[in-house]
Amino acid sequence: MITIDNGYVEYEYKKSHIKQDMFDLYSDNIKSFGWSITSVNPKNKEHVELQLRRNRNMPNRDELIRLESKFNSIVTEIKKMKNKEVIPALISASLVGIIGSMFMAISVFFHTLYGLIPSLLISVPGFIGWGSIYFVYTKINNSISTQLDPEIYKNMDILYETCKRAHKLLNSKDA
Repeated sequence: MITIDNGYVEYEYKKSHIKQDMFDLYSDNIKSFGWSITSVNPKNKEHVELQLRRNRNMPNRDELIRLESKFNSIVTEIKKMKNKEVIPALISASLVGIIGSMFMAISVFFHTLYGLIPSLLISVPGFIGWGSIYFVYTKINNSISTQLDPEIYKNMDILYETCKRAHKLLNSKDA
């Protein structure tokens, strides 16, 4: 860190709210932009608040800020891609469960109107719908995941390259 003649260091502070599953990525790479983590405060099961600080008078500060912005946009893009894996699978599994529940409801009406045998025949698709929710979710999630994984890995490579450039700038001797 660059210090003024009297040893005084001017710091800038920042709070960053991140998901728990992104904590390792942030804590490993945020140092490349000159930030040090002063505290970690869990907000709930899924989110953490990082309190950060860095020297305001560091060399190449403008370029580091630009690279940090690029880092944040890539992380946001990766989050969006991971949501693309979960949401269609969740919707499909929910629809299968709702259809299974509809068959079960019809089965109850058939029992009161037509007796046990028609009711049991109508309830079979309901039980199949309820039992297949997990398998539908897993199959769709895995198929979308295999399609998106190369793109996620490509973005991770860009992210790490950005962090390497920032680290090199931060540690360069010529300011």
